[in-house]
Amino acid sequence: MQDSVGFDPSTLIREPIVGLKVYVVFLVVMALVTIAKLIRIWSGALPFRLSGKANSLAYLQTLQASSKGLGQWIGCAFLGWGLLSCEALYNLCSGVLDEKLTARAVIAITVEDFASWLGMTLCVVLFAFIVRWHMLVRIAELRRRQTAAGMTAED
Repeated sequence: MQDSVGFDPSTLIREPIVGLKVYVVFLVVMALVTIAKLIRIWSGALPFRLSGKANSLAYLQTLQASSKGLGQWIGCAFLGWGLLSCEALYNLCSGVLDEKLTARAVIAITVEDFASWLGMTLCVVLFAFIVRWHMLVRIAELRRRQTAAGMTAED
């Protein structure tokens, strides 16, 4: 009797596509930019409390600019993930049509890739989202303080 060797997709060694390599570098840069923005706003006022120095208009403008910038990074991360997913989906369809691998294996590999790419994206975007949220809370608090100070000065 002959032993037959079955096809096991989990043992495939796959080289990441160039787009994924570029995207991972982008996510690392995004995480570093988010950390830099967080350190920048915390250098003006300690975390989770606003000092007297933080009541300045310049600090408020820094917070607003940082928050807006993180919003752009978040959008860009999702757009990049969408483009990468479209490319992978196109390649999936081409592979199934060419029948180079069994259809189930190709689909399983692609779904696995989608899940890992989305997971990476969501981790970095969640971090940036939380930092942006923190900035927006600080902006609201500074505006509230400035409004209260303006009202008492007029009285």
